[in-house]
Amino acid sequence: EIATHGHNIRGRSNVTIDNLCIKFTGSHGIGAGTCENLVVRNCEIGWIGGAIQYVAAKGNIVRYGNAVEIYGGCDGFYVCDNWIYQIFDDGITNQYHNPEVDCIQKDMRYMGNLLEYVYHDFSNCNFTEELIYEKDFPTEGEGAYTDYTSDLVVAYNVCRMAGYGWG
Repeated sequence: EIATHGHNIRGRSNVTIDNLCIKFTGSHGIGAGTCENLVVRNCEIGWIGGAIQYVAAKGNIVRYGNAVEIYGGCDGFYVCDNWIYQIFDDGITNQYHNPEVDCIQKDMRYMGNLLEYVYHDFSNCNFTEELIYEKDFPTEGEGAYTDYTSDLVVAYNVCRMAGYGWG
C-alpha cells in the first residue's frame, strides 16, 4: 500500500512479477517502458489510480490509473492469471503515441485474468496523434508509418462490470 508519483512497480526486460498484492495507490500499479519478456502473473491489483499525472493543454488533467501498462515497444508482454479490480482507467494496456519514434509491439498475451469494476478492461493504442485519417498513413517511402502492433492474444479472461467502479 503506497502512494507515489509514477509507477508503483517499474517493469523491466526479462523480469517476472509474481504473486504480489498491489492496492490502494493513486498511480499505475505496474508500468514499463519499452522492454522484452515482461511477465505479470498471479497478482492482486486493486484500487489503483486517480492521482494527477500532469496538466495537459487547456488545463485538462491527465490522471494515473492503469493496473498493468507498457508504454512503448515490446517483444514479449505476458499478463496472466491476475485479479484486477477497481481500476481508475485501464486494467491491462499496451500503448504509445509519439510521431518521432517508431514503436513495434509484438508477442503479447493477456490470458486467464479476472477483471472487475475496471473502467477499460483492455486498451491497445499505438499511433501518432497527428495521423487521424487512413489516407494520412503513408505506406512506403519517406514518412512511411512504421508503428505496428502484432501477435496480441486476449483470451480466457473474465470481465465483470466494465465501466463501473470509482474511476
